[in-house]
Amino acid sequence: MTEGVGLDMDAAPGEVDEWDPEGIVPWIVFLAGPGARRITGEVFVVHGNTVKRMESWRPLAQIRREVHWDQESLGAAVAELGAGSDTMRIGDFLELRDRLA
Repeated sequence: MTEGVGLDMDAAPGEVDEWDPEGIVPWIVFLAGPGARRITGEVFVVHGNTVKRMESWRPLAQIRREVHWDQESLGAAVAELGAGSDTMRIGDFLELRDRLA
């Protein structure tokens, strides 16, 4: 499907593959363990052998319900977040903000 796009994403022998999804597994396991008990509400970018702590992340929209989410209810509600779109029209955002207030 993406043959010939000109990007060689394979790591050279002996180098860390920055795009191998297995590279983030140790970070996920760490976050689930007691060593990360003080880490909450933070955003990290993890790839290869790099972990970056991000700043200036702020909520743009929120969805909430009285019971735990399931796949069906998330699928129906996620569009309200504007997720997956490059931009959210300001009118849509203001309407959503007012509904959530």
